[in-house]
Amino acid sequence: MLDFLPMDLSPGWDIPKFTRGEILRQPQVPKMLHLVNPRTVLGATWWNKTRQVAYATNNYCCWACGVHKSRSYRRRLEAHESYTIDYREGLAELREVQALCSLCHGFIHMGRTNALWSKREISTRLYLDTVVHGYWILAQAGLKPWPHTREIFEPDYTPEPEPAIAPWGKWRMKIGDKLYQSPFKSFAEWERHFTR
Repeated sequence: MLDFLPMDLSPGWDIPKFTRGEILRQPQVPKMLHLVNPRTVLGATWWNKTRQVAYATNNYCCWACGVHKSRSYRRRLEAHESYTIDYREGLAELREVQALCSLCHGFIHMGRTNALWSKREISTRLYLDTVVHGYWILAQAGLKPWPHTREIFEPDYTPEPEPAIAPWGKWRMKIGDKLYQSPFKSFAEWERHFTR
């Protein structure tokens, strides 16, 4: 099903300095903080410089699976922001910007990938390759996906109890030394924005 092996070490391809399969277990940024991100807050110049550094950090290989950008599904890497999230306090803090292949990135954002597939904006082949690739990388690391992904693909999975979560208006995003709040005052406002 996959067009490549996740760790293609053919002669001539750069070898990754590291692989971190656990990256695929990153928690989702809560809805309260959608549209609050370093690309928007710090601007295009910062974003472009930071993502170029992330790409070069691992010899232009995906940080999660190790595939070189030239052997990846879309022949490029994508930048992904990683956060530490405190659900009880309502705080997400930018940890680092990572370089991922499109399959690993799509797996982290499986809710979005699932929605794109449901609307027929991506092929069934790409959808299934993303799922198989993500599960394979996590299995190699001895890990399971986050509950939001397991609920989609594992019919016998029993969800864990929801963690205590801060009220909508308390949520902040910390980028550097600054705190940024949600552009949405409520779930209803968020829903209106994303369903228009």
